[in-house]
Amino acid sequence: MESLASEVVPMANQARILIVDDEADVAVGLKALLTARGFIVELAHDGVAALKRLSEGPRPDLLMLDEFSIAVDPVTTMRIEDVLKQLKSEISIILVTNLVQQAERLADRTAFFLNGELVEVGQTEDMFSGRAKDVRTTDYVEGRFG
Repeated sequence: MESLASEVVPMANQARILIVDDEADVAVGLKALLTARGFIVELAHDGVAALKRLSEGPRPDLLMLDEFSIAVDPVTTMRIEDVLKQLKSEISIILVTNLVQQAERLADRTAFFLNGELVEVGQTEDMFSGRAKDVRTTDYVEGRFG
C-alpha cells in the first residue's frame, strides 16, 4: 500500500491550518492527513492555547475547532467567541459544537449532522429562524430532541 505522502503534489503557497482539539489522537491523526496533503498544520489542545497561538502570528488560513468551550469556563468561552467574531472576516473557521446557541451566535453558515449523516447546510439565519429545509434540523434547533 502506498503512503498518503506519495499522492501529494507540493503546493507553491502552502495553506496554514490550526487545529484545536483536546483529543490528542484525533488532532494528531487529522494533522497527519492534512500534512500529507501539503498543508502546514499546527495543534492547540484547547481554546486558551489557541488564543495564545493566534496572538503570536502568522495567522492560519483555516481554524478548525472541536467543541472548544466544553472544558472552559463561561468567561473564557465568551472571550474566545469575541475573538472568533473578529477573526471570521480574516480567516476561514470550521467550528464543531453541539451548543445550538453558540452556533447561532458565531456561524454565517451552518451544517447539521445527525447520526453521521449530513442533513442540511445553509445560512445560519435561515436554519435558526424556522426556515430550515429539513424538519429534523428544525426539531433539533427548537429542542424537540438532542
